[in-house]
Amino acid sequence: MFSLKYMFNMFAFLIRTALDCTDEPFFERYSALEPERWEEINKDVKKFFPTLFYNGHIVQMSDSLCSKELLEQLRAVVMGKKEEYDKQLLVLLLTILDSSMSKYIENYVTKEAIKGINSNADQTKVQLLPRVKCSWEHSNRGSCHYNGLINYLNFFYFIDMNKTNGYEIWNQFLSDDTFSTARKRKALKIGMCPLTNQGNLNWTKETRNGIGYFSITDIEDKEIIEENMLKLNVELKKHQVDIAIMPEMLGNHQIEENFKEIFSEFPDDGCENCPLIVFPSIWSNHHNIVTVFNEQGDIVIQQEKQHPFLYTISKDERYLEDIQPEKKISLIHCDGVGRIAILICKDALMIEYIQMVLNILKVTLLIIPSFSTGNYDFQEIVQCCRSADCCVCWINTCSVANLNGANNKKLEPIGFFLRCGKKSELPDGIFRCNRKEQSCCNGEERDCGRCVFTFDLPFG
Repeated sequence: MFSLKYMFNMFAFLIRTALDCTDEPFFERYSALEPERWEEINKDVKKFFPTLFYNGHIVQMSDSLCSKELLEQLRAVVMGKKEEYDKQLLVLLLTILDSSMSKYIENYVTKEAIKGINSNADQTKVQLLPRVKCSWEHSNRGSCHYNGLINYLNFFYFIDMNKTNGYEIWNQFLSDDTFSTARKRKALKIGMCPLTNQGNLNWTKETRNGIGYFSITDIEDKEIIEENMLKLNVELKKHQVDIAIMPEMLGNHQIEENFKEIFSEFPDDGCENCPLIVFPSIWSNHHNIVTVFNEQGDIVIQQEKQHPFLYTISKDERYLEDIQPEKKISLIHCDGVGRIAILICKDALMIEYIQMVLNILKVTLLIIPSFSTGNYDFQEIVQCCRSADCCVCWINTCSVANLNGANNKKLEPIGFFLRCGKKSELPDGIFRCNRKEQSCCNGEERDCGRCVFTFDLPFG
């Protein structure tokens, strides 16, 4: 397997070469090649790289094939001329290598997050990764509005680091049996919890260089929040939820530690915990961080909020959220789901940021925990996810009503699911989470510990 590492690195070099010498018009022309040209290119690829074929068919890569001679032949392609025909041959060669090396990335799992399976990402600016399938993603995702190299790879996926706007991208791959229950019922069940109508935020303000900032110092009613989360855990297991999502801001380290201990023990009721739980974010020391846990209480990923919220009290009094995040994006990869990303509240409203997540990272499930005074902007901005076959889960919290000047009517709906891709039957693609359906709007008795909105996505 040692030589295979060289192949992954060479694959990344070839991808970088193709990215640098092609553009969208090239791939428009490539998509319309005549049969005679296809036959000519195929013939030359087989002539130059005979070890990649047997009886005219692509062979699976092996240590014996990863010879110094093959690597030199591939390197010659990198260093060679780049006329139109050479570019066409390069793209076809990449599709052949994509298939030839596919068995080495089957059922790929990581214990820790990685940048890529290649070790030369810093040199090539390409993060080479296994491509996991998504049950609702069209097989030709994006081909009608985007022409590029990634459309021609079926088993590998790559991130062009030159287009990530300076963000580091880290990737966590989950086992194929993570969502075994969902696979049996052929539906991935999402559960979203507004969590509480209390949980006031304590905050301080300061001015630096003429700019007003606010910081979160504490959350009131932590005991009530933890009690609600304990009740919700029972509800989530009862509904057999696969991915549970909670809002922004309402977390704290003690609650997380308590739940990690609970999850590490065998459930008293014999029911399994959710495979993935997106905990409420914790605001601490100029960082606003969401942690995703698995059913054993282990951390899967952590994601920082990247864009600060502007808290407007009046036209003359505004404060910017005083966060100082590291520019890192963590993705979760899992067969059947594709790629999951978390955009915390304001992050989802930044057009350039969300476009990068969709078009460069190719995310298929977007999770948006929020602490927001409204929902309209979120419903509007995520419409761009439709053409990317990216489903969206947005959840707010009823605690927002406690803010000065917050309009309780704007908290309806308190969350929504945007269903995209194949087999989407909703008229506008949106399932709205209405509080009145949970008896939470007209002064009725409220039990936030039982408030779960569920939605099914096709799976398997």
